[in-house]
Amino acid sequence: MLIRKFELRDSIEVSKLIRNAILNRDNRGYTIEQIFSICNHHSGENMMLDFDKKIGHVGIIDGKIIGVSMLREGEVTKVFIDPEYQGRGIGKQLMNLIEKEAINRGIRKLWLISSLPAIKFYENLGWKTVGDFFHEKWGKAVRMEKEVIR
Repeated sequence: MLIRKFELRDSIEVSKLIRNAILNRDNRGYTIEQIFSICNHHSGENMMLDFDKKIGHVGIIDGKIIGVSMLREGEVTKVFIDPEYQGRGIGKQLMNLIEKEAINRGIRKLWLISSLPAIKFYENLGWKTVGDFFHEKWGKAVRMEKEVIR
């Protein structure tokens, strides 16, 4: 697998990847309206917003983007893997790159909002739940944090 920096030209393909991952995950605890609202939030257009404030990576196999991770300041805003490639350590690799980027930028504490199905993934990487989170359009989630050190 090739991993490279996210580029603006990746926005539409990454948006499709994210929507596919959301629609094909365990969505128990979410209404169909919430699921589609989350999908719509990850549009190609939204991927381009604040591009200069984000650092991201994409994982590529056979010319296809199969994973993405994104950091904006101290917030991990996106970590999605194509359902066909989940469970192969790709998400862990992308998260490790995000943590290294944070350290290089002098960020010592990262945070994210995790959907219910992703909590275990983050816990396995050393993230701690620090509170519940509820979004009017997207439903229940949790806020998680992790100290990152060299």
